[in-house]
Amino acid sequence: MTITPSHIAYMFYCLCAIALFATTIWVLRNGRKVKVTESIMLLLILGGLIYDNFMLGVGSLIFEESQGLLIATLPRFAIHALCTPLLIIHAALSCGRLNVPGYRSRAIITWWGATTFMCILLGLLREIDPTFEYSVEGGIAGFRPSGETAPIAEVTTVFSLIVMGIALTRFVRWPWMLASASVILFFNIFFLENGAVTNLGELILLSGSVATGAYAVSYAKKERELKKQEALAQRKPKDSEEELVTQ
Repeated sequence: MTITPSHIAYMFYCLCAIALFATTIWVLRNGRKVKVTESIMLLLILGGLIYDNFMLGVGSLIFEESQGLLIATLPRFAIHALCTPLLIIHAALSCGRLNVPGYRSRAIITWWGATTFMCILLGLLREIDPTFEYSVEGGIAGFRPSGETAPIAEVTTVFSLIVMGIALTRFVRWPWMLASASVILFFNIFFLENGAVTNLGELILLSGSVATGAYAVSYAKKERELKKQEALAQRKPKDSEEELVTQ
């Protein structure tokens, strides 16, 4: 099989996903200093995205229509179904870090946690005993799920991110979560059958989530520094009083 523009696109996406993975590790290293570590969930999703684009860009050149290609394909869909909903709870925790009204409440986080669990469960049910069919799209050979199944988990995940993106835009002036979720919604409505476009949408979505995680770490650092300054300011008058007493 010859290399097509689609192969090159997926290879490029794979490199972009690796760059996002490395950026997320940097975010986590900085976040550990202020105990903001929820971006670790993004590493699972990005790991799946790297594998997905690698298999589409390179795997289809290595494997022919065979059992080996089918076995190598299965993790693509399993990781996507089980890990992508983690974007919901990551966004909810980021909203809490950024002081979005209501998001530091246990009830709100529990609600979004339940939504995440429901989406993972729906994805898991879709992956039980799946049937795949061989197809070639844009010169990319691979196995894809046969039959039409409503992507309830994916739709719920995207709309959840849009809801939280609106809150971030309104209260924090941070529009990137809303923008990235809106882009992938647009791509999935108008380009659902074009794998190269939808995978680009996933990269954009993850970019918005990684940026939001980084901003949450930055905000937590500033908040911590402000608390230190307030504590010092409160301590100085006491120190002055003690000096006057000793004099």
